[in-house]
Amino acid sequence: MLGEKIRTLRLQKNMSQDAASSGICSRSMLSHIETGRTLPSLDLLKKLCARLGVTLRDIHDSPAARDDTSTQLDHLHELLAYKDYEALIRQSKEILRRKQIQSEPLAHLDCLRLLGLGLYHQKRCHEAREQFAAAARIAEQSCLIPQRISALTHLGSVHAELGDPHLALDCLQQAEELTLIFPPDPRIHIHLLSRLSHQHLALGSLHRAIQYTRQAMFLGEKTGIYECGGHLLTTLGQIKSRQKKWQAAIACFERALKFFEFLDDPDGIAASRLHLAAARDALSVRAA
Repeated sequence: MLGEKIRTLRLQKNMSQDAASSGICSRSMLSHIETGRTLPSLDLLKKLCARLGVTLRDIHDSPAARDDTSTQLDHLHELLAYKDYEALIRQSKEILRRKQIQSEPLAHLDCLRLLGLGLYHQKRCHEAREQFAAAARIAEQSCLIPQRISALTHLGSVHAELGDPHLALDCLQQAEELTLIFPPDPRIHIHLLSRLSHQHLALGSLHRAIQYTRQAMFLGEKTGIYECGGHLLTTLGQIKSRQKKWQAAIACFERALKFFEFLDDPDGIAASRLHLAAARDALSVRAA
């Protein structure tokens, strides 16, 4: 996988984590990347490649000569990790056109999910909805509960993006009910709880939004998965803002900003600064 390749290249260069990360990111950030706990941004990945004396192509070799489906899917996951969405969409479609994939339900579902994520990140939400809906149907027919939870969670996210919060919440609640039967992978569960929190906030149900946010944060701390930490703190800050608890909101947005800076997430950093400025302005107006 991506993190393992970075670690292998670093060791081949006889380079310490401090030397490899100096001026690029923190040593702990590099450690998280190498162990797979954090996915680097494309900009950060380019800087690490330059430091290690390799190119992105060296790290992500083409799957053209690969015949093993699982290896091809591993490559798609790597394309998603460094946000090469055009290549992800193109290569996912190539794999889905092969008859062999139809006889491998797990691989078929994973490929549909990855294609949907590529389309979603390219803002092609109607096309992404088709892929996630197909994945949810196949998972239900094959009695693959964890995969259905994942597909419904992503489908809910797409419906929210398309401006249908009630349909989004329906998909997310179906996924939540399934977690009682079969607890999913912690990352998927945290993402589901985060989406439920966001949807309840959008619909004005602050109590439920707080409930799901806290559940997601507790699960993240319990499992050591912090990828959604910034988004969860942002949601919590928005809840506090709705309640006009400005000091609590500011504290949440400040912590969210630190998370996004640690993850080198420019969009998260920009959004956190905007939320933080708005909350500070509101607090100063109230004080005046």
